[in-house]
Amino acid sequence: MAYMICNEIAAFIADNLEWWWENFGIHHYPDAKSIIILCDAGGGNNYRHHIFKLALLKLAKKIGRDIVVAHYSPYASRWNPIEHRLFCHVHRAMQGVVFTDYNIVKALMEKPRTETELKVKVRFNLKKYKTGIKVKKEDIAYHRIQFNQNISKLSYIIYA
Repeated sequence: MAYMICNEIAAFIADNLEWWWENFGIHHYPDAKSIIILCDAGGGNNYRHHIFKLALLKLAKKIGRDIVVAHYSPYASRWNPIEHRLFCHVHRAMQGVVFTDYNIVKALMEKPRTETELKVKVRFNLKKYKTGIKVKKEDIAYHRIQFNQNISKLSYIIYA
């Protein structure tokens, strides 16, 4: 899991997904032909942002796996399982603590453990990311994206 202090942007999300794939995903799911990403509808992974699709197109090509993207509809991200499985435990561990440095935050976030073997791994991504990058619709390789017929804005496959 990775958090960015200032801005959540598409390149940050893609970089951290790549890190997860190289360090965990490929080892736990070596035969996977695709990975699925559950996203909320806003922020850096907004379903309306062309830059997010572009970042995922590059990631899919780089890791050689298709990426299935399922966005929760606006205001419905609370149904995302990670909200209930992870964030509540991390929030409880961090309650009432004054953050004076990154190491305190890291230690608190890695503290939660559950009977269902939840373990949190935290890493710092200190890379500087450009903001304000504009991507036009015509810059996207839409021939590599297949949109769901019923909910085309919120669900699609990006082919490697």
